Amino acid sequence: MIVINTQHAIYSLLFAEDGKQVFSGGMEGVIRRWRVDDGHEVGDPIQTQGAYAMAAAMSPDRRWLVFGLYQHPHVRVWDAQSRQKVLDIGGHTSSVDSVHISPDSTKLATGSRDKQVYIWSM
Repeated sequence: MIVINTQHAIYSLLFAEDGKQVFSGGMEGVIRRWRVDDGHEVGDPIQTQGAYAMAAAMSPDRRWLVFGLYQHPHVRVWDAQSRQKVLDIGGHTSSVDSVHISPDSTKLATGSRDKQVYIWSM
């Protein structure tokens, strides 16, 4: 068993495209990438501009990382390779606590505390 100690509560986890790394997001306002075999951090964290990362998904084609944000009615999409933000999707009126990407990587479903599910084209 590998234990990864962080300084803040973790709300979302997601295995990276290679299965050898895991992303974590939570109260810290950043998304970190860790090696699964030894628990060491990989690279610089992805900045969420202070928003808590509540929900996480990676597209099946491994192109996109998607995070739903607490106390923000937005979903942020990053390029999985460059880790650059490519989209900031708004529409909900409350925290986005659930995200999922379709098997063909063309649709994004988001669920919010506003009691609505949205389906977006990617």
